[in-house]
Amino acid sequence: MSTLISPLLSRASSALWPLVPPHLLRAFCLAYLGNVFVLLSGLKRYQKPAQRMWLLSIYASGTMTMCSLPFFVDWVSSGGNVAAIKPRPLLAETACVAFMAHLFADLSLGLVFYRSHLTLGWKWTHHACFILVISWTLTHNLSHLFAFGGMMELPIYLIFLGFLEPALRNDTLSLVSLVALRLVLNVVLVGQFWTPSVMAQLPGEGWERCVPALLNTAILPGHVWIVQRMVRRVVREGREKRAARLAERAEKVVDGAAR
Repeated sequence: MSTLISPLLSRASSALWPLVPPHLLRAFCLAYLGNVFVLLSGLKRYQKPAQRMWLLSIYASGTMTMCSLPFFVDWVSSGGNVAAIKPRPLLAETACVAFMAHLFADLSLGLVFYRSHLTLGWKWTHHACFILVISWTLTHNLSHLFAFGGMMELPIYLIFLGFLEPALRNDTLSLVSLVALRLVLNVVLVGQFWTPSVMAQLPGEGWERCVPALLNTAILPGHVWIVQRMVRRVVREGREKRAARLAERAEKVVDGAAR
């Protein structure tokens, strides 16, 4: 048994360690410091722990969305052809390692500034899994596909921006982007990455070519859950606003009758 497990562990450790490839270590450090700067610059304006957490999420999701644009344009302009996504290694690797730096920053800075929001599932487990996923993509020439998937961060940017600055909140735009990018796009990519012809064009051998399909399949239930929560919140708040308007009108009618 040990003769079987040992090679598997060795292969896994060589694929995931070091977490940050040496040539990207400087970019990682600069990206981490960027998170520190953004958080520190917003401490005076945003006093509540949740606001500080949203601020970092807005910074990371906005940056990732911008970096993903060239890859997303490749995919859209080719009619949804994954093979048409250009590698752009410098941009793709930088975007991936910057997002990894954000995950580390979110946990480490969160211990100081918003410890109560560092939940086991949504923060520690989620971030640890994605740190390993990013490390794996960086060592297997798949960073451009992860960067392409960064377009799914746009809804998070819009939602948290609305939380942080209510004047900029637009539930319709947030919901449409959430459904389009975290549900529809996710479903499309699951179908594409499980297609044998697409798998054959991916780097790696054997099961390694299944990783993009497995990852997109694994995150789909979470995206469905997020969409459901968003829909319920929008519907609930819509009902509350309508009820408030009706109550206000009724009060005006009563006041008018009393006069």
